[in-house]
Amino acid sequence: MDTSPRRPRRPLLAVVLALGVLLAACGTAASSDDADASTAGRGGEASLDRAGGDEAAPTTTGPAPDGAPAPEAEAGAGAASSEDAGGAVVDEVPTDPALTAGRIDDGEAWADYLVYRDDAGRAGIPLAPIDVDARRVLTVVDADDRPVRGAVVDVLDAGGEPVATVRTHADGRAVVFAAPEGASSSDPQQRGTATTYRVRSEAGDLDAEVAPDDLAPVLRTPGARPADAPDVDLQLVLDATGSMGDEIERLKATLATVVEGIGELPGSPQVRLGMTVYRDRGDEFVTRTVPFTTDAAAFEEQLSEVTADGGGDTPEAVEPALASALDDLDWSEDPGTVRLAFLVADAPPHLEGGRAGCAPEPVPAPEAAGDDAPVADDVEPVEPCAGEGGPVDDDGPHYIDTATRFAAAGIKVVPVASSNLDPVGESVFRELALVTQAPFLFLTYGADGASPGDQRPDLHVDDFAVLSLDQMVARVVADELESVG
Repeated sequence: MDTSPRRPRRPLLAVVLALGVLLAACGTAASSDDADASTAGRGGEASLDRAGGDEAAPTTTGPAPDGAPAPEAEAGAGAASSEDAGGAVVDEVPTDPALTAGRIDDGEAWADYLVYRDDAGRAGIPLAPIDVDARRVLTVVDADDRPVRGAVVDVLDAGGEPVATVRTHADGRAVVFAAPEGASSSDPQQRGTATTYRVRSEAGDLDAEVAPDDLAPVLRTPGARPADAPDVDLQLVLDATGSMGDEIERLKATLATVVEGIGELPGSPQVRLGMTVYRDRGDEFVTRTVPFTTDAAAFEEQLSEVTADGGGDTPEAVEPALASALDDLDWSEDPGTVRLAFLVADAPPHLEGGRAGCAPEPVPAPEAAGDDAPVADDVEPVEPCAGEGGPVDDDGPHYIDTATRFAAAGIKVVPVASSNLDPVGESVFRELALVTQAPFLFLTYGADGASPGDQRPDLHVDDFAVLSLDQMVARVVADELESVG
């Protein structure tokens, strides 16, 4: 039995709750500046049967019965209307801070997710090439059967070469969607090739051969894991298009709560805050990244400079934002660090064929103001340009490729879906969560579509838990920390 003293975690949870306040401030409005474009982008989508759930949590059932089509949410539903100075009717976003959120975990409710994914494919929703038949949920434990966090696990082919790499989370688990040929068939009679997993960890290394029908192998290392409490990297990936102005201002106002929470922390565990802000192609910028810092005042100063502008269509620059969130931040290399990225958004990425333009000459990003200053680094937008040459897809790495790299780094991407997320966005967000072994969170509303409630009829979810958003976010982080203990 491990008798090492544990560091107190209550102050850390204070920071987590404060983070929930930050996220609550982000989610009240749809991201599209143009309601007509948003509605038109969803008008042709087929309905899906409802599926999904969080079987391990108290549940509140969504309003649509099983098998019923999910109605499309009206653009701006639930928002009050008023006239601007020119007499035009404008939508006002709801401002009630007591937001509620639902949660499902497709990895835990796997059978329900397979039903949802099959229905989505038949409805014509584009799906990422995830080999669901090859899914294996690995657990790495030490010699005393305690979970080993931060273990690197390679899936090896017959020649000993890795075909996939993942890193375990605080509970010692990781999910892979790759297996050598012959080991991934859904038909047991066609399986015949064992899979070799190579584990590298602070609790020791090993190679383990696992039978093809073992869908949840436990890999036991020869040594003992470190007993210290983990440090935490928390990142926000935020939409900064024009419709998010009110939410960004509320972020600035509530960051003082985070500052107070960080001030209550003892010397360790260390909590670092980072942020990636994004807009869309053709805007002033595509992504801006604020480096990780333990200096909450410096982080607050960076946030104070964020303004909302641009956007105007339904798809947004989600893919470059994810790539920047992973590559432009100095995520901790300590294998024991808990790493979480919260993606707050309500629109899908540009997928193939969307708003492609010709490639301009690259424009260098402005220099940072000092080596030690936490200054936002710009990724310059790709502007439409005239001249010859075919269209190019300028959105960067496909979101599922980036999600796979997040998983290899042991970072969970936790999507937080705001209102009016279309079916394509729902599919993308759930895939991001699934590949990185995270839950899918979404704001819930009452019958008016604005006030807090327990409904989300525009999503294909059922039997989901409902809490205040700050409690829901706190639960995600607390789950990670409790798994270590």
